[in-house]
Amino acid sequence: MPNFSPHAWRRSAQRSVPVEHIELALAWGRPIRQPGGRVACHLGDREASDARHTGVPIPERAIGVAVVLADDGTVVTVVRSDDRHRLTTRGRRSRPRRRAGGAR
Repeated sequence: MPNFSPHAWRRSAQRSVPVEHIELALAWGRPIRQPGGRVACHLGDREASDARHTGVPIPERAIGVAVVLADDGTVVTVVRSDDRHRLTTRGRRSRPRRRAGGAR
């Protein structure tokens, strides 16, 4: 079992993600590089299908779980997201700000 930050424990409890689903995401999820040396492991439909073909049972509820790891391997947070691209954003804002007056 990986090392969890207090934030990761809190978020996994709030989002009802059991440790078994986190371990499946870490074992089978697609790694996505993030700024600051973090890596998110996202368990999508394709990865779940690959795991099932090898005989690993993946519950439907585990699909969409993403685990963000720090560069030392500590679990930083746990999210549920069907949108893998959301995990690759740079910084906090994913869209550019609009200019004053509503002009684009």
